Amino acid sequence: MKNLKPIATKLLATLLLSASAQSAQLTIAVDLSGSNPFLKDERASKGAAYYASQHVSQLSTGDSVVLQSFGSLQSFDNFEALQVTLTRKNQKQLVKGIQSKLTTLASQAKEQGSTNLIAYFGRNDFGCEQTGSTVLVLTDGIEASEYVDPNKLLAGEVSLPSPNTFAQDNLKGCTVIFYGLGIGRHDSEMVRLREAWSEYFKQTNSHFKAVIK
Repeated sequence: MKNLKPIATKLLATLLLSASAQSAQLTIAVDLSGSNPFLKDERASKGAAYYASQHVSQLSTGDSVVLQSFGSLQSFDNFEALQVTLTRKNQKQLVKGIQSKLTTLASQAKEQGSTNLIAYFGRNDFGCEQTGSTVLVLTDGIEASEYVDPNKLLAGEVSLPSPNTFAQDNLKGCTVIFYGLGIGRHDSEMVRLREAWSEYFKQTNSHFKAVIK
């Protein structure tokens, strides 16, 4: 009889590799710029917290959650990223923890002076090579950076620049959700923002969804 140990070892390695390849990543990106209403209105921050926590509750064991902020490029707070892999034991605790942390945005977060969404997408890895990975961005979607004048963007006088090669690589295959796009703005401004970001993400071969509040 042939030795089954090498066969079993190979099969186990294949199963582990398959499981790893199928594990998805949920990135929750929090906009800490001063224009974001989630930092000013407790009701808005509670809504964002609940929406994010529901996404965490829908993940499977082995999937991972990354929580990170963005805003000013000069803030070292934005370089910190909390990453947790879900297990059967920690998922409920993680759901509650993320909801609690995001609910306190309006009372605890320090406002930052710019909104560098474009830089954020070009600088970070979102696990988009893994099927089912999602980038959930809690933001009004108003880019205010070296690339875009926010007032001109809202007025439809300028467009967003095309995503650079890094952003295209980082986002390819992901679902990108903007929760709160255009919140507190005129409807015409919201439509311009939605159209601008739809075109941006189309060029990254990602799927874009805007949740309007």
